[in-house]
Amino acid sequence: MDFKLLNRIFAGFVFLFATIVYVMTVQSTFSFWDCGEFIACAYTLSVPHPPGAPFFTLVGKFFSMFPTSEDIGLRVNYLSVISSSLCVLFLYLITEKVIKNWKGMPSSTGEAFLICGAAAVGALSYAFSESFWFNALETEVYAMGTFLIGLCMYLLMLWWEKADEPGSDKYLLLVAYVVGLSIGIHLLVAQCIFLAGLFFYFRRYEYEPKTFLIAIALSSIAFFIVYPGIVKKFPTLMSGSVLIGVLAIGLILFGVYYARVNKNPVLSLLALSLFLIILGYSTYISILLRADVKDLPINENTPNNIETLLSYLNREQYGQQPLLLPRRYSQEPQHQAIYQNYSTDMEFMWKYQINHMFNRYWFWNYIGREGYNQNDGVDFKSYGQYLSS
Repeated sequence: MDFKLLNRIFAGFVFLFATIVYVMTVQSTFSFWDCGEFIACAYTLSVPHPPGAPFFTLVGKFFSMFPTSEDIGLRVNYLSVISSSLCVLFLYLITEKVIKNWKGMPSSTGEAFLICGAAAVGALSYAFSESFWFNALETEVYAMGTFLIGLCMYLLMLWWEKADEPGSDKYLLLVAYVVGLSIGIHLLVAQCIFLAGLFFYFRRYEYEPKTFLIAIALSSIAFFIVYPGIVKKFPTLMSGSVLIGVLAIGLILFGVYYARVNKNPVLSLLALSLFLIILGYSTYISILLRADVKDLPINENTPNNIETLLSYLNREQYGQQPLLLPRRYSQEPQHQAIYQNYSTDMEFMWKYQINHMFNRYWFWNYIGREGYNQNDGVDFKSYGQYLSS
Protein backbone atom coordinates (compact mmCIF):
# COMPACT_ATOMS: atom_id res chain seq x y z
CA MET A 1 0.00 0.00 0.00
CA ASP A 2 1.18 3.53 -0.79
CA PHE A 3 2.68 5.11 2.36
CA LYS A 4 1.05 8.52 1.79
CA LEU A 5 -2.39 6.93 1.51
CA LEU A 6 -1.83 4.77 4.59
CA ASN A 7 -0.59 7.79 6.53
CA ARG A 8 -3.71 9.77 5.62
CA ILE A 9 -5.96 6.88 6.66
CA PHE A 10 -4.27 6.63 10.06
CA ALA A 11 -4.32 10.43 10.50
CA GLY A 12 -8.02 10.56 9.67
CA PHE A 13 -8.75 7.69 12.05
CA VAL A 14 -6.84 9.33 14.91
CA PHE A 15 -8.64 12.65 14.39
CA LEU A 16 -12.11 11.14 14.05
CA PHE A 17 -11.69 8.71 16.96
CA ALA A 18 -10.54 11.48 19.31
CA THR A 19 -13.31 13.80 18.11
CA ILE A 20 -16.05 11.19 18.60
CA VAL A 21 -14.91 10.37 22.15
CA TYR A 22 -14.59 14.06 23.06
CA VAL A 23 -18.06 14.83 21.67
CA MET A 24 -19.51 11.92 23.68
CA THR A 25 -17.90 13.12 26.92
CA VAL A 26 -17.96 16.93 26.54
CA GLN A 27 -19.42 19.08 29.32
CA SER A 28 -23.10 19.66 28.53
CA THR A 29 -22.96 23.24 29.84
CA PHE A 30 -20.51 25.54 31.62
CA SER A 31 -18.26 24.06 34.32
CA PHE A 32 -16.27 25.31 37.31
CA TRP A 33 -13.56 27.97 37.66
CA ASP A 34 -12.81 30.20 34.66
CA CYS A 35 -14.93 28.25 32.17
CA GLY A 36 -18.19 30.05 32.90
CA GLU A 37 -16.43 33.40 32.67
CA PHE A 38 -14.86 32.55 29.30
CA ILE A 39 -18.20 31.31 27.92
CA ALA A 40 -19.97 34.49 29.03
CA CYS A 41 -17.16 36.68 27.66
CA ALA A 42 -17.18 34.83 24.34
CA TYR A 43 -20.96 35.12 23.97
CA THR A 44 -21.07 38.83 24.87
CA LEU A 45 -17.55 39.76 23.66
CA SER A 46 -16.73 40.96 27.16
CA VAL A 47 -13.39 41.50 28.91
CA PRO A 48 -12.24 38.54 31.08
CA HIS A 49 -9.74 38.53 33.95
CA PRO A 50 -6.18 39.83 33.35
CA PRO A 51 -4.21 39.44 31.17
CA GLY A 52 -7.15 38.57 28.93
CA ALA A 53 -7.54 36.20 26.00
CA PRO A 54 -8.90 38.30 23.11
CA PHE A 55 -8.22 35.86 20.28
CA PHE A 56 -9.72 33.00 22.29
CA THR A 57 -12.77 35.15 23.03
CA LEU A 58 -13.23 36.06 19.36
CA VAL A 59 -13.01 32.43 18.22
CA GLY A 60 -15.32 31.44 21.08
CA LYS A 61 -17.86 33.97 19.83
CA PHE A 62 -17.70 32.29 16.42
CA PHE A 63 -18.47 28.90 18.00
CA SER A 64 -21.30 30.37 20.09
CA MET A 65 -23.13 31.30 16.88
CA PHE A 66 -23.30 27.70 15.62
CA PRO A 67 -26.77 26.19 16.29
CA THR A 68 -25.31 22.91 17.55
CA SER A 69 -27.18 23.13 20.86
CA GLU A 70 -29.63 25.28 22.77
CA ASP A 71 -27.03 25.64 25.52
CA ILE A 72 -24.50 28.39 24.74
CA GLY A 73 -21.99 26.78 27.10
CA LEU A 74 -22.01 23.54 25.12
CA ARG A 75 -21.56 25.43 21.85
CA VAL A 76 -18.42 27.16 23.13
CA ASN A 77 -17.16 23.91 24.71
CA TYR A 78 -16.92 22.51 21.18
CA LEU A 79 -14.06 24.96 20.60
CA SER A 80 -11.97 22.90 23.03
CA VAL A 81 -13.22 19.65 21.48
CA ILE A 82 -12.12 20.62 17.97
CA SER A 83 -8.88 22.23 19.19
CA SER A 84 -7.92 19.10 21.13
CA SER A 85 -8.76 16.79 18.23
CA LEU A 86 -6.60 18.90 15.92
CA CYS A 87 -3.80 18.84 18.49
CA VAL A 88 -3.96 15.03 18.55
CA LEU A 89 -3.91 14.99 14.75
CA PHE A 90 -0.81 17.19 14.61
CA LEU A 91 0.88 15.09 17.29
CA TYR A 92 0.32 12.04 15.10
CA LEU A 93 1.75 13.82 12.03
CA ILE A 94 4.74 15.12 14.00
CA THR A 95 5.51 11.68 15.45
CA GLU A 96 5.23 10.09 12.00
CA LYS A 97 7.70 12.62 10.59
CA VAL A 98 10.14 12.14 13.48
CA ILE A 99 10.13 8.35 13.00
CA LYS A 100 10.43 8.71 9.22
CA ASN A 101 13.38 11.13 9.53
CA TRP A 102 15.06 8.74 11.95
CA LYS A 103 14.42 5.42 10.19
CA GLY A 104 13.96 6.64 6.61
CA MET A 105 11.06 5.98 4.26
CA PRO A 106 9.48 2.54 4.79
CA SER A 107 10.63 -0.08 2.31
CA SER A 108 7.64 -2.37 2.79
CA THR A 109 3.97 -2.28 3.76
CA GLY A 110 4.86 -3.83 7.12
CA GLU A 111 7.28 -1.02 7.94
CA ALA A 112 4.70 1.55 6.86
CA PHE A 113 2.14 0.04 9.25
CA LEU A 114 4.72 0.05 12.07
CA ILE A 115 5.50 3.75 11.58
CA CYS A 116 1.86 4.81 11.33
CA GLY A 117 0.80 2.48 14.14
CA ALA A 118 3.49 3.76 16.50
CA ALA A 119 2.54 7.37 15.76
CA ALA A 120 -1.14 6.58 16.32
CA VAL A 121 -0.46 4.88 19.66
CA GLY A 122 1.57 7.88 20.82
CA ALA A 123 -1.05 10.41 19.73
CA LEU A 124 -3.98 8.51 21.24
CA SER A 125 -2.08 7.92 24.49
CA TYR A 126 -1.80 11.68 24.80
CA ALA A 127 -5.41 12.18 23.69
CA PHE A 128 -6.76 10.14 26.60
CA SER A 129 -4.34 11.15 29.31
CA GLU A 130 -6.09 12.58 32.38
CA SER A 131 -5.19 16.26 31.99
CA PHE A 132 -5.50 16.59 28.23
CA TRP A 133 -8.83 14.76 28.05
CA PHE A 134 -10.14 16.91 30.91
CA ASN A 135 -9.15 20.14 29.13
CA ALA A 136 -10.68 18.91 25.87
CA LEU A 137 -14.15 18.95 27.41
CA GLU A 138 -14.49 22.49 28.79
CA THR A 139 -14.03 26.10 27.72
CA GLU A 140 -10.48 26.86 28.79
CA VAL A 141 -7.51 28.35 26.93
CA TYR A 142 -5.28 25.27 27.31
CA ALA A 143 -6.91 23.13 24.62
CA MET A 144 -6.53 25.83 21.98
CA GLY A 145 -3.05 26.66 23.27
CA THR A 146 -1.81 23.07 22.92
CA PHE A 147 -3.39 22.90 19.46
CA LEU A 148 -1.36 25.94 18.36
CA ILE A 149 1.81 24.40 19.82
CA GLY A 150 1.11 21.29 17.75
CA LEU A 151 0.49 23.43 14.67
CA CYS A 152 3.76 25.33 15.18
CA MET A 153 5.76 22.14 15.65
CA TYR A 154 4.21 20.61 12.54
CA LEU A 155 5.07 23.73 10.51
CA LEU A 156 8.65 23.55 11.80
CA MET A 157 8.85 19.90 10.71
CA LEU A 158 7.51 20.86 7.28
CA TRP A 159 10.12 23.60 6.99
CA TRP A 160 12.84 21.12 8.00
CA GLU A 161 11.85 18.83 5.12
CA LYS A 162 11.56 21.64 2.55
CA ALA A 163 14.23 24.06 3.78
CA ASP A 164 16.25 23.72 0.56
CA GLU A 165 13.28 24.58 -1.65
CA PRO A 166 12.53 28.17 -2.76
CA GLY A 167 9.92 29.86 -0.59
CA SER A 168 10.26 27.41 2.31
CA ASP A 169 10.64 30.25 4.80
CA LYS A 170 6.89 30.82 4.55
CA TYR A 171 6.49 28.06 7.15
CA LEU A 172 8.68 29.95 9.62
CA LEU A 173 6.75 33.15 8.95
CA LEU A 174 3.50 31.33 9.60
CA VAL A 175 4.92 30.07 12.90
CA ALA A 176 5.71 33.68 13.84
CA TYR A 177 2.16 34.79 13.04
CA VAL A 178 0.63 31.89 14.99
CA VAL A 179 2.81 32.79 18.00
CA GLY A 180 1.56 36.38 17.74
CA LEU A 181 -2.05 35.20 17.66
CA SER A 182 -1.42 32.84 20.57
CA ILE A 183 -0.47 35.75 22.84
CA GLY A 184 -4.19 36.46 22.74
CA ILE A 185 -4.81 32.95 24.14
CA HIS A 186 -1.98 31.87 26.44
CA LEU A 187 1.74 32.59 26.62
CA LEU A 188 2.67 28.88 26.67
CA VAL A 189 2.86 28.94 22.84
CA ALA A 190 5.62 31.59 22.92
CA GLN A 191 8.15 28.84 23.75
CA CYS A 192 7.95 27.81 20.09
CA ILE A 193 10.10 30.87 19.28
CA PHE A 194 13.03 29.29 21.13
CA LEU A 195 12.46 25.96 19.37
CA ALA A 196 12.26 27.66 15.97
CA GLY A 197 15.69 29.18 16.58
CA LEU A 198 17.19 25.76 17.31
CA PHE A 199 15.44 24.21 14.29
CA PHE A 200 16.94 26.94 12.11
CA TYR A 201 20.43 26.38 13.52
CA PHE A 202 20.50 22.59 13.15
CA ARG A 203 19.07 22.75 9.62
CA ARG A 204 21.24 25.55 8.25
CA TYR A 205 24.55 25.08 10.09
CA GLU A 206 26.94 22.31 11.09
CA TYR A 207 26.99 21.54 14.80
CA GLU A 208 29.91 22.95 16.78
CA PRO A 209 29.91 23.57 20.54
CA LYS A 210 30.65 27.27 20.11
CA THR A 211 28.03 27.93 17.43
CA PHE A 212 25.51 25.82 19.34
CA LEU A 213 25.91 28.01 22.43
CA ILE A 214 25.53 31.09 20.23
CA ALA A 215 22.34 29.59 18.77
CA ILE A 216 20.95 29.00 22.28
CA ALA A 217 21.82 32.57 23.26
CA LEU A 218 20.21 34.06 20.14
CA SER A 219 17.12 31.86 20.51
CA SER A 220 16.80 32.99 24.12
CA ILE A 221 17.12 36.63 23.06
CA ALA A 222 14.41 36.05 20.43
CA PHE A 223 12.14 34.63 23.12
CA PHE A 224 12.74 37.60 25.42
CA ILE A 225 12.05 39.98 22.54
CA VAL A 226 8.59 38.41 22.33
CA TYR A 227 8.11 38.18 26.11
CA PRO A 228 8.37 40.55 27.83
CA GLY A 229 9.55 42.67 24.88
CA ILE A 230 6.55 42.79 22.57
CA VAL A 231 3.95 41.70 25.11
CA LYS A 232 4.79 44.24 27.83
CA LYS A 233 7.26 46.80 26.45
CA PHE A 234 5.57 47.54 23.12
CA PRO A 235 2.35 48.79 24.80
CA THR A 236 4.58 50.79 27.18
CA LEU A 237 6.13 52.52 24.15
CA MET A 238 2.68 53.37 22.86
CA SER A 239 1.63 54.76 26.24
CA GLY A 240 3.84 57.79 25.57
CA SER A 241 2.40 58.29 22.10
CA VAL A 242 0.75 56.07 19.51
CA LEU A 243 3.15 57.59 16.99
CA ILE A 244 6.06 55.89 18.77
CA GLY A 245 4.45 52.50 18.17
CA VAL A 246 3.76 53.38 14.55
CA LEU A 247 7.38 54.50 14.16
CA ALA A 248 8.62 51.20 15.65
CA ILE A 249 6.54 49.22 13.14
CA GLY A 250 7.81 51.50 10.37
CA LEU A 251 11.41 50.74 11.36
CA ILE A 252 10.70 47.00 11.25
CA LEU A 253 9.20 47.30 7.76
CA PHE A 254 12.18 49.40 6.67
CA GLY A 255 14.38 46.58 7.96
CA VAL A 256 12.50 44.19 5.65
CA TYR A 257 13.05 46.55 2.70
CA TYR A 258 16.73 47.02 3.57
CA ALA A 259 17.26 43.26 3.84
CA ARG A 260 15.59 42.64 0.48
CA VAL A 261 17.63 45.35 -1.26
CA ASN A 262 20.88 44.04 0.22
CA LYS A 263 19.88 40.40 -0.36
CA ASN A 264 20.12 39.40 3.29
CA PRO A 265 17.52 36.62 3.68
CA VAL A 266 18.18 36.01 7.40
CA LEU A 267 17.61 39.68 8.30
CA SER A 268 14.51 39.74 6.10
CA LEU A 269 13.16 36.63 7.84
CA LEU A 270 13.80 38.08 11.30
CA ALA A 271 12.22 41.46 10.50
CA LEU A 272 9.16 39.90 8.85
CA SER A 273 8.74 37.49 11.76
CA LEU A 274 8.84 40.38 14.22
CA PHE A 275 6.22 42.26 12.21
CA LEU A 276 3.93 39.20 12.01
CA ILE A 277 4.17 38.58 15.76
CA ILE A 278 3.10 42.18 16.40
CA LEU A 279 0.33 41.79 13.82
CA GLY A 280 -0.96 38.68 15.59
CA TYR A 281 -0.68 40.43 18.94
CA SER A 282 -2.95 43.19 17.62
CA THR A 283 -6.00 41.15 18.68
CA TYR A 284 -5.58 43.01 21.97
CA ILE A 285 -7.05 46.05 20.23
CA SER A 286 -10.40 44.31 20.69
CA ILE A 287 -9.86 44.50 24.48
CA LEU A 288 -9.44 48.29 24.24
CA LEU A 289 -12.51 48.65 22.05
CA ARG A 290 -14.82 46.39 24.03
CA ALA A 291 -13.74 47.78 27.40
CA ASP A 292 -15.06 51.17 26.28
CA VAL A 293 -18.57 49.79 25.65
CA LYS A 294 -21.15 51.09 28.11
CA ASP A 295 -22.79 48.49 30.38
CA LEU A 296 -20.63 45.61 29.12
CA PRO A 297 -21.72 42.50 31.12
CA ILE A 298 -18.15 41.62 32.19
CA ASN A 299 -15.47 44.31 32.12
CA GLU A 300 -12.65 43.39 34.49
CA ASN A 301 -10.31 46.33 35.21
CA THR A 302 -11.96 48.34 32.38
CA PRO A 303 -8.77 48.52 30.24
CA ASN A 304 -10.14 51.15 27.82
CA ASN A 305 -6.89 53.14 27.42
CA ILE A 306 -3.17 52.37 27.18
CA GLU A 307 -2.46 53.07 30.86
CA THR A 308 -5.15 50.74 32.19
CA LEU A 309 -4.28 48.17 29.50
CA LEU A 310 -0.69 48.11 30.79
CA SER A 311 -1.95 47.41 34.30
CA TYR A 312 -4.21 44.71 32.84
CA LEU A 313 -1.36 43.06 30.90
CA ASN A 314 1.00 43.22 33.88
CA ARG A 315 -1.57 41.49 36.13
CA GLU A 316 -1.15 44.22 38.74
CA GLN A 317 -4.39 43.29 40.52
CA TYR A 318 -2.82 40.00 41.64
CA GLY A 319 -0.04 41.71 43.59
CA GLN A 320 3.68 40.91 43.70
CA GLN A 321 5.54 37.81 44.84
CA PRO A 322 9.27 36.91 44.87
CA LEU A 323 10.61 34.99 41.89
CA LEU A 324 13.25 32.85 43.63
CA LEU A 325 13.57 33.62 47.34
CA PRO A 326 12.14 32.73 49.75
CA ARG A 327 11.50 29.27 48.33
CA ARG A 328 8.36 28.80 50.40
CA TYR A 329 6.18 31.84 49.84
CA SER A 330 2.46 32.39 49.51
CA GLN A 331 -0.12 34.88 50.69
CA GLU A 332 -2.66 32.08 51.03
CA PRO A 333 -3.12 30.72 54.60
CA GLN A 334 -3.73 27.15 53.39
CA HIS A 335 -0.36 27.17 51.59
CA GLN A 336 1.45 28.56 54.63
CA ALA A 337 0.05 25.70 56.73
CA ILE A 338 1.54 23.19 54.26
CA TYR A 339 4.95 24.89 54.31
CA GLN A 340 5.21 24.38 58.08
CA ASN A 341 5.25 20.60 57.57
CA TYR A 342 8.78 20.75 56.11
CA SER A 343 11.87 21.74 58.06
CA THR A 344 14.11 22.74 55.12
CA ASP A 345 13.67 24.15 51.64
CA MET A 346 15.30 21.03 50.16
CA GLU A 347 12.83 18.75 51.96
CA PHE A 348 9.97 20.94 50.75
CA MET A 349 11.25 20.78 47.17
CA TRP A 350 11.69 16.98 47.00
CA LYS A 351 8.77 15.80 49.11
CA TYR A 352 6.16 18.39 48.19
CA GLN A 353 7.01 20.10 44.90
CA ILE A 354 8.56 17.14 43.06
CA ASN A 355 6.93 14.08 44.66
CA HIS A 356 3.52 15.29 45.81
CA MET A 357 2.87 17.85 43.06
CA PHE A 358 4.84 16.77 39.96
CA ASN A 359 5.18 12.98 40.22
CA ARG A 360 1.64 12.50 41.51
CA TYR A 361 0.22 14.70 38.75
CA TRP A 362 2.30 12.93 36.09
CA PHE A 363 1.19 9.47 37.26
CA TRP A 364 -2.43 10.61 37.34
CA ASN A 365 -2.27 10.98 33.56
CA TYR A 366 -1.12 7.48 32.70
CA ILE A 367 -1.83 5.30 35.76
CA GLY A 368 -4.96 6.75 37.34
CA ARG A 369 -6.23 8.59 40.40
CA GLU A 370 -7.28 7.28 43.79
CA GLY A 371 -10.13 9.76 43.71
CA TYR A 372 -11.08 13.29 42.79
CA ASN A 373 -10.47 15.09 46.07
CA GLN A 374 -7.74 17.72 46.32
CA ASN A 375 -4.90 15.59 47.72
CA ASP A 376 -5.84 12.11 46.49
CA GLY A 377 -2.89 10.04 45.33
CA VAL A 378 -2.13 7.74 42.41
CA ASP A 379 -4.17 4.58 41.85
CA PHE A 380 -1.47 1.91 42.12
CA LYS A 381 -3.96 -0.86 42.99
CA SER A 382 -2.73 -3.14 40.23
CA TYR A 383 0.79 -2.81 41.65
CA GLY A 384 -0.31 -3.40 45.23
CA GLN A 385 0.72 0.01 46.53
CA TYR A 386 -0.27 3.69 46.61
CA LEU A 387 1.53 6.96 46.22
CA SER A 388 -0.50 9.37 48.30
CA SER A 389 2.16 11.58 49.85
